Amino acid sequence: MTAVAHERIARQLISAEAASRPGDELPALDPLAQIGAERDRAARILVRDADLRLGQPGQEARAIEAYRTALRLFPNSPAAKDAARHLKNAGV
Repeated sequence: MTAVAHERIARQLISAEAASRPGDELPALDPLAQIGAERDRAARILVRDADLRLGQPGQEARAIEAYRTALRLFPNSPAAKDAARHLKNAGV
């Protein structure tokens, strides 16, 4: 999957999460800070999805791929540290 496709998926995940939680908009920030916050949020969404999949039978491979995606796309985010920890614990 290309970086453009990953970015599109991340935007869709962010939109879906925002729609499910009305009134949870980010406060007005400078544009660069807002981009950083949105990147961190997208990384958290990927890791949360992986966490949920990890507990489901037959979903371990998808969970591992989601952790890897979070690490690849958002390596400097706090969620990437969680993803790395999960991968290490899984022996990957």
